[in-house]
Amino acid sequence: MTFKQGLAFIHTHFHYCAFGIIVLFGVIAYANALGNQMFWDDFDFILHNTYIKDWSLYSHLWTDNLIAGSSLVSNYYRPVLATVFAIGWHLWEGNTTLWHTLPILLHILDAVLVFLLLEKLFKRPWIALATALVFTVHPLQTEAVAYVNSMGDSLSTLFLLGSLYLAYGLSHLKGSHLWRSPFLYLSLVCGVLAILSKEITITIPALVMLVVFFANHQRSLTANIKTSLVVSLPYWILAGIYLVLRATILNFQNSFNLYNESNAFTDSILIRLATFCRIFVTYIKLLFAPFNQHMERTVAIASHFFSWDILLGAALIVALLYLALWAYKKIPLVTFGILWFFICLVPTSNILVPINGLLYEHWLYLPLVGFFVSLAGLTSYTLETYLQKQKSIICITILTCVVLCGTILTVMRNTTWHDPIVFYNDIIQYNDTSLRVWNNLGMAYADSGDFEHAITAYKKAVDLDTKHSSAPPYHNIGNALQSMGKNDEAISYFEQALTIDPHFIFSYSALINLYYTQGDKEKTIETLKRAHEAIPENNEITQALMQLTQ
Repeated sequence: MTFKQGLAFIHTHFHYCAFGIIVLFGVIAYANALGNQMFWDDFDFILHNTYIKDWSLYSHLWTDNLIAGSSLVSNYYRPVLATVFAIGWHLWEGNTTLWHTLPILLHILDAVLVFLLLEKLFKRPWIALATALVFTVHPLQTEAVAYVNSMGDSLSTLFLLGSLYLAYGLSHLKGSHLWRSPFLYLSLVCGVLAILSKEITITIPALVMLVVFFANHQRSLTANIKTSLVVSLPYWILAGIYLVLRATILNFQNSFNLYNESNAFTDSILIRLATFCRIFVTYIKLLFAPFNQHMERTVAIASHFFSWDILLGAALIVALLYLALWAYKKIPLVTFGILWFFICLVPTSNILVPINGLLYEHWLYLPLVGFFVSLAGLTSYTLETYLQKQKSIICITILTCVVLCGTILTVMRNTTWHDPIVFYNDIIQYNDTSLRVWNNLGMAYADSGDFEHAITAYKKAVDLDTKHSSAPPYHNIGNALQSMGKNDEAISYFEQALTIDPHFIFSYSALINLYYTQGDKEKTIETLKRAHEAIPENNEITQALMQLTQ
């Protein structure tokens, strides 16, 4: 079969070929992640979460925060994601291979929907396929795919893209026809499922407006804006209801300021905007050159706008917005992509709502679609203008190189997620000042039986805790010492943990079990009384105290 015959065959059976290529590269890129372990937040969200393990407690997934089943409090309200976790646990419990299989399948389905939505909107199948392939294999996606706990990204995106695809079918309806269409209600259901899978999909009304607007791109601007507003109105109502609920009965821990405190960053939108400009430079760099990837990135919070990286970020933002304006008539696909990129960045930008981090790679999971569809559109336009005869060969060559390089880098990045010791040591190469990472590295060493290295890591976490406000590292040193048979030293560290946090139930439990095992009934009762005074609502402590004092 010649090259031209091959192209002709693909053109005739394009959709089937596109689906096959997306699935093939998705499997190749993530097959080596199937053997990875589960760690870090996988424990709080899944492995130690009693609410997902017991169907009798299922209602708590809809009334409590996501990690309440691990006796923790968070701002996360994701009952649909928790339901998927619960179904997964009851089907295969702790089988890590199947846990990793699920987000990979979701990611591949997301890529297929990316292709279908873009192809439907712009009738440019090759650009749709190119964007979907880059979305599939770009190494920035590994944090959302190879890390089980980040399944919220792929799950919420699946429902979001489904909602947008259905919303496309509403773009030509008017008046009562819109409200009588079953596609509207199916789309809204998908929107609800998306928001209840992960909060960042609150952008769905804006994205619906964007899809409807470009579905009617040939109409007059005024009529197009009106149609987009009318079709998106139910989605704005949906988002409004969700925000009211999160501000009231579903406000578990200050939903609209995840720092849970007042400081210069949370109090000034200008400081947050300047900081985002600084972060934006890193985002663009990672999109083009995804090297030295790692979690727990540190970003200096801006105090003014007059810094080269902040000014560069601001210039890049202005340049992209200008490009979107310039391309509106000539290359609408570019305008669509740039607007998609910025809309999807809003929830994690910290500009409107201060959230629990400044920069994470998986926050680019959905924005990446917009960035690369605009880049593909701009590249195609340039080649059509200046190199029309060689366009097909050049496009296929560029796409092949990008996809192959992305696949190789993704496969390599997956190995970093293989086990917790490798993972945390990788982070420390780039950021050795994270108390949480050193503490987690210590727990990983302890789980492997290497208590000496565990204690070294825990003590590094203690040294970083200059405010002496974190009890877990002290408690974990106590656990390691107890495992080594050094009970007296262990008791000292458990007590230090309780000095920092008198309500730290884990150190009370450790002391109670240690004294009870030693046969020291007096100290067991004394510690139980202390625990009961500190945490009177804990029924297990109350019952144990009653049994021992009867």
